[in-house]
Amino acid sequence: ARTSEILAYNEIENFVFSLVLIVIVIILYFRSLKVGLISIAPNVLPLIILYGYMGWSGIAFDTVTGMIASVAIGIVFDDTIHYTYEFRNKIKSGLSYEEAAAASLQKKGISMIFTTVVISCAFGALMTSEFVPTQYFGILIFFGMVLALLFDLFLTPALLIISKPF
Repeated sequence: ARTSEILAYNEIENFVFSLVLIVIVIILYFRSLKVGLISIAPNVLPLIILYGYMGWSGIAFDTVTGMIASVAIGIVFDDTIHYTYEFRNKIKSGLSYEEAAAASLQKKGISMIFTTVVISCAFGALMTSEFVPTQYFGILIFFGMVLALLFDLFLTPALLIISKPF
């Protein structure tokens, strides 16, 4: 029991460490603290919802389900970075924030959807495992990726329009 508790705390620490490092890289790349802070919400909220669902449905937080956040965090930030990069380029080309949001979704949206479908299906294959923790891992990663896509398609553009970071 003590070993499981230590592993769970380590997973949380690793997630927070990964999150901080990714946000720092985003801040440095876009040269904007605002963009770094904006990128947190669409990528962390799906994980909060996922872990909330786990608690609500009685799925145990163990070494396998604890890895979900650490595995997912790098994957889900990818779409946000690609979208934000395109958004910034559209703003630099003279489009308004609303126009940039629409044009960026038009250019990157299909790619974001396609990569999420591919990644979700790959992790979804784990749902067929006979080992229950692996099944949970596959199911939760699958739905986490889909949630992250929805947040990236709707929340990220809204936050960029509202905050006007560029």
